[in-house]
Amino acid sequence: PSLPQYLLGERLRYTLVEDESYCIGHLSIKTRQIRIINTLTSQEHTIEVCSDETLEEILNRFYKYNKHAGSYTWKYNGKNLDMTKTLEQNGVKDEDEEFYELNFDEEDWLPAIHIYFNDDLTEA
Repeated sequence: PSLPQYLLGERLRYTLVEDESYCIGHLSIKTRQIRIINTLTSQEHTIEVCSDETLEEILNRFYKYNKHAGSYTWKYNGKNLDMTKTLEQNGVKDEDEEFYELNFDEEDWLPAIHIYFNDDLTEA
């Protein structure tokens, strides 16, 4: 090689980082857990989401639990959620650090998003 051995590894590393075809995902600043409660069936799922994910992106991942998830209205504290916004933008605060400081078990205090069936006759 024309480059010293220690520089060759660095050059390869930067080439892979710059090539989008090797990208398998995006790095999130922080993740958090939420509970999604189906008010029709009373089923509850706890999922880990990225803090910068929109509710549309969360919905797309939630289809593995409920193939009709798009036929539901998503609410938090009785308010409809804007699916184009993140949880934080919809007023669903991330209180993980406060719970840690207070020595609370965050599993007991996860934000609950309720989904309400719209009965719009969509097919899975």
